[in-house]
Formats: sequence, structure tokens, C-alpha cells
Amino acid sequence: MHLYNSDFCFNLSTCHLQKFFDDSSIVSCITDDNEEEYRALVESFVGWCDTNHLQLNIRKTKELVVDYRQSKKRAPTPITIRGEETRAAEMNGSSITGTLILTVFKDIYSDKNVFFIVVFLIYIASIFTNITLMLLIYLDTSLHKPMYIFLFSLIVNGLIGSTAVWPKVMVILLTGMNTTSYAGCLIQVFLTSTYGICNFTVLTMMAYDRFVSIFNPLQYHTIMTPQKVRQLLLAADLVPVVCVLGQVFLTSQLPLYKNTLHKIFCHNLSLSSLSCSDSIQSRVTNLYGICLIIALIILPLLLVLLSYVKIIVFILKASGNNGKKAFETCSPHMIVFINFSIATLFSVIYNRLNPYLPGEANVLLSINYILVPPLLHPVIYGIKNQEIRDSISKIWKRKMRTI
Repeated sequence: MHLYNSDFCFNLSTCHLQKFFDDSSIVSCITDDNEEEYRALVESFVGWCDTNHLQLNIRKTKELVVDYRQSKKRAPTPITIRGEETRAAEMNGSSITGTLILTVFKDIYSDKNVFFIVVFLIYIASIFTNITLMLLIYLDTSLHKPMYIFLFSLIVNGLIGSTAVWPKVMVILLTGMNTTSYAGCLIQVFLTSTYGICNFTVLTMMAYDRFVSIFNPLQYHTIMTPQKVRQLLLAADLVPVVCVLGQVFLTSQLPLYKNTLHKIFCHNLSLSSLSCSDSIQSRVTNLYGICLIIALIILPLLLVLLSYVKIIVFILKASGNNGKKAFETCSPHMIVFINFSIATLFSVIYNRLNPYLPGEANVLLSINYILVPPLLHPVIYGIKNQEIRDSISKIWKRKMRTI
């Protein structure tokens, strides 16, 4: 029996032998109708049994075929052992995509009450501060400027991203039902991916606005016209939406062979990892995702960093008042951008290098990426921005006079 369990080895990327005490199971992921490795493993195992004088009961040997193909050109050919066909049972693989299980909640079960309270308080505070700042920008005509129009878009985006994740997380923590539908998972992938990319594109437009205001103050209103602001805002929001739709479409075409996600919420990389990693579809989807990261995250990050290098050099060379004014103008945006960039890049890199994170690390990454930033943005702009403080003071005084 020791020989049976330990001696035979045949493990490849697409198929392997699962050993039990008195039984064995051959598992294989077949792509593009290429069954060579699978059939080679079966033949090797049969030959090994013969060599070691182990009797293989062909009548009890059964083949279970889970077919994920959307277009079934031909039925799978049954395995033949010593001229005798094995009994095969076929199951439609599309049934697996009905419900997905978020297994990370089992790791944090003992601390779920603390986690729920933290998420609830931060989420409610985020909703309150964001809506307050949105109303302030909308009602105060003195804030109808390019910078605050971009800020308004950033706030809306933050509300969409946090609302796509945390209400569902809180329901799971309360009910213990750590499942989600496949369609719901795809919608969450779309919303959270759009949130991340739109944050970078809008923050890039805000950096451009600050750059123009510092280096071309006299031509600022000529350059940043209402029409140009609308065009920049449309590009910052529409391009990510279209690109992420393409990503979600490619991911939705992948046949899944697992239904467990070790994540707090669905994102594209974790969802695509449920498919056969060696398939052409999976490689195209992965390549598309990498191109999106480079074009809409890495490139904007480099452009913003370059602009702030020039701004910092200008501040250091400028006279006292000019340098102080430039710093006060840019410091809120710098804090917000640096914080979100670090959280996003750490999340992307860590998930690509190590897709299986412990529960605590998953919680920390998720909070830093999609819970804290929507709260941090309005707080930083409210504290550091003089115009917003003046607007709050003006509305408060007007309310006190009415009373």
C-alpha cells in the first residue's frame, strides 16, 4: 500500500493524480480539445499498475466529464482501458457559474463583529461626508470651477465603488451566507474596476488643472474653458467604462471550473483565475488586463509624478508667497493621489504575485483600496482647501442669521 500511495508520480500543469488511501482520481483540465496529457497519464497509470502487479478494476472505473464549452463541436471520446470502454457521465459545466463562494469570510469569522462595526462606521461616515461635499459644490456657485467639478466626479466615483462592495460585505457578515451569483460577481468586477481606473484618470485631470494654474496662471481661464472641462471629464469617465466593459466581456466568456474565491469581493484577476489558466481565452484576457493597467494606471501615475516633480522644483525656486500658494493649491491633491496610488499598486502587485492571501491581509488590502479612499478624499479637501472651508463658513453664517 505504501508503494501504491507514494511511488507513482505524474503531475503536470493541466492534469495530476489525486491519491487516496485505497483509491486514486485522475484530474485534468482539457483546453482546445487537446487530451494528449490526460490520456498519457491514464496510460501511464494503467501500465504502472500492471508493472507493480496491482489489479485495476475497469468495471468500477468511471469517467466524469464536466464540459464548459459554449459550442460543443463533438462529444468527448470515452477512455479505453485494455480494449474496454469506461463508463462516462457528462455534466454541463455552465451550472458551476450559478453561485460563487467567498471563502475568505471563514478566516475572519471569529472577528466578524469587529469587522462589521468598522466597515459600518467608515461606510456611513463616507456616505455622509461625500454627500455633504457634493451638495456644497452644487449649491455654492463660487465652487463651480474646473478643480471642484473634477472633485465632484471623484466623489461620485468613490460612492459607486464603496457601495458596490461594502453593503454586500455587511450582509454576509450578518447572515453568514458567503455566496454571490456569477452575474452579481461580474457586475461587481465592472463597478470596482471602473472605480479604480476612473480614480486615476480623474486625478490625472486634476493634476493637469493644477499644473496649468501654476505654470500658466494668466492663460488659465483661456485654457480651461467650460467646453474643455466637459471634454476632459467625459474622457476621464467614458474611456475607463468602455475599456472595463471589454475586460468584463472577455472574463464572462471564460469557462469556469472552480466556484470558490478567496476574496472579500469579486475582482477580475480572481474571477479569471477560476478558469483553465493555459487556455488561449485566459491568456488573451490576462494580456488585456495587463494592457489596461499599463495604459490607464501606470501611464497616468507617471504623468502625474512628472508634473509634481516640476511643481516641487517651482515651489523650491519661487519666492515665499508664490511658493506657499502653489503648495497650498496642490497639497490636497498630492496627499489623495499618493495615498490611492500606493493602495492600488500594492493591491495589484500582491494579487498578481500571490493570489491566495490570508484573511487579515485580504481585509487590510480591501479597506485600503475601496473603503478608506472615499472617506479620505472629502476629509482632506475639506481640511486642506481654503475655498471649501470658506464656503462651509459662509453657509454656516447664513444659517445662523436665518435662525
